[in-house]
Amino acid sequence: MFERYTDEAKRAIFFAHVEAVHRNEQSISVRDLLVGLTWESQSLACKIGSQKKNAVELRSSVGVPHLPITSLPYTRKSEIPLDRDAKKAVAYAAKEGDRDRQYWIDSDRLLRGLLKFSNDAANALLSTGVQLQSLRSASAQHRKELPPPPVPKGARLKTVFRKCWLRGLITALLLIIFAYLKVPALRTKPLVDGTVDVCWLGIKSDSDAESQTVFCHVSRLWPAKGATDGSWCSTMLRK
Repeated sequence: MFERYTDEAKRAIFFAHVEAVHRNEQSISVRDLLVGLTWESQSLACKIGSQKKNAVELRSSVGVPHLPITSLPYTRKSEIPLDRDAKKAVAYAAKEGDRDRQYWIDSDRLLRGLLKFSNDAANALLSTGVQLQSLRSASAQHRKELPPPPVPKGARLKTVFRKCWLRGLITALLLIIFAYLKVPALRTKPLVDGTVDVCWLGIKSDSDAESQTVFCHVSRLWPAKGATDGSWCSTMLRK
């Protein structure tokens, strides 16, 4: 997913990591993501959401103190993951990009991802007057004036393929589970003496041709005794 993020958005997540590590947190929260978006005054999130202007108020709202001023960079080495809400915000940022039919995920879409569900960062943004719909409008206007960089060759195809194969796999698994629960013949032991169970699935159209019904029934078949022409006997087990 992060291959879709612009350098600006990646830096915002890096700054969120710095904030969390400095406070010895075990994970990066939505509060850290929000504060990370206030670091660069020239970022798109700051331009359309006034993040830098409201940085002090936002920090106070989410309870994150400002980092102490130092001439040395913050170089604490610690790998910490995103927490549950932060992962949700990142996922929503990707959906905002898909909503705009854009490949790149910039800092403004990360900001919009924070506003997509109830959390501490969203409450702080709402208190400063930042609304999701106004951000969407401002993002669209900005991209009309300054179009995003070109999409890498094959990147869109990879993104679509990743989504489609996962959805297809989930659908196939659900169908298998549904058939296993609904059709007893799929759970029976192998039968002897040539007897087999057959599951019939189909769609029956009504006479008026305006409605259709999906039907499923299970029949048990076995060779007819004394038959020389290969005849079979059958009975319906379940419809």
